[in-house]
Amino acid sequence: MWIVVPLFYNSKHEEDYKNISNEAYEKILFSFYDEAFEKGKELTKNECMRVFEPFWFQFLNKTVAPIEKLKLYSEELMAIIWLVFFDHGYTNISSHCVETCRNIKKVILRELKNYQSEGNHDEFRFIDTIETLNIIAKEEQR
Repeated sequence: MWIVVPLFYNSKHEEDYKNISNEAYEKILFSFYDEAFEKGKELTKNECMRVFEPFWFQFLNKTVAPIEKLKLYSEELMAIIWLVFFDHGYTNISSHCVETCRNIKKVILRELKNYQSEGNHDEFRFIDTIETLNIIAKEEQR
């Protein structure tokens, strides 16, 4: 979910982030970590940027940006969230649960396909939308 939630936020504020200054970018990034450390073990703004900025640069450019380019609607992003939630690749779950997740995933895919068909989107939009699952999986591994 830590990957998907920024997609919703960024889709609402896309124009704000396109031309963001370095100072504003650093302020946003630092605000995530300011007061997150124990007293006496805090990081300065420069230390915070040195440690965490490479992660955020990678995340924003390799994960958020490619998904943002798809211009997914909220309904499509919600389908992605549900597909991630009902991933049947989890370990230590019963075969009944695996089957239930698989069946729910089929329903979500069918409804997504119907939504996109009714919206007169081309057939490749479905494939592109589902590709976001691979982008998310790569980011989780990274």
